[in-house]
Amino acid sequence: MSSITITSDLGTKDYYAAALQGALLSEVGAGGSIISISHHIPSYDITAAAYALRNSFAFFPPKTIHIVHVKTAYKDNPVFLVTKFKEHYFIAPDNGVLSLIVGDENPTVYKVDHFDIPTSPTVKVFASIASYIVSERPLIEIGAEYPDYERKIFLQPIISGKMIKGTVMHIDSFDNIVLNVTRKLFDRVGEGAPFEIFFRKHGPITRISDSYASVPVGNVLCRFNSAGFLEMAANMSRLATLFGIKPNDIIQIKFKK
Repeated sequence: MSSITITSDLGTKDYYAAALQGALLSEVGAGGSIISISHHIPSYDITAAAYALRNSFAFFPPKTIHIVHVKTAYKDNPVFLVTKFKEHYFIAPDNGVLSLIVGDENPTVYKVDHFDIPTSPTVKVFASIASYIVSERPLIEIGAEYPDYERKIFLQPIISGKMIKGTVMHIDSFDNIVLNVTRKLFDRVGEGAPFEIFFRKHGPITRISDSYASVPVGNVLCRFNSAGFLEMAANMSRLATLFGIKPNDIIQIKFKK
């Protein structure tokens, strides 16, 4: 059967994530393969959820089912969506997270109305939808096409001449910070010129490192991570905590003319 992944803000302190996994196993069979991408997405943070799933789903086999249980109770009668995107299936609430995952592409999205959503626990809804997909029945039977699903976009960096103002869009479990600045944008604006990255009261960073060990322990560095975004870190330390950096903070990159 297909593998199933879960990306959620449920945490692991309570029973909620276990209840979802149990409901899935009950619906699709105990032989199912259920993988947790993360249960520690910050509460209601659809941007963090999309970042985690968008950069990991392609490593799974085709036909994997990806469940996004983040900010699910966004209104009294939440709408659930299903789509097939790049040979993978995605189940998510209609709160904008799906649009952040698919980006500029436009897959066919279906609004789930095959199940009694208003009176069913959320975990049961996700499990029922996953079971339906596992049965390999056409998605059109699960509900009508729904082109008007909620759309959001990742916050874009601000470009002014030879300067980029990037936003902290993610802080990982090592307290490394990830900016919404891609290598492609960095190279296009900088054109190979020397640069300085400024944040808090720290002196400017002036080079891109190949790895965390490129600088002495405790020193600050920047690198492009595996997802292609500019990342700032402190070797064997916790950058965000050390300097009080939080999501949505602005980091300035200035290229020398």
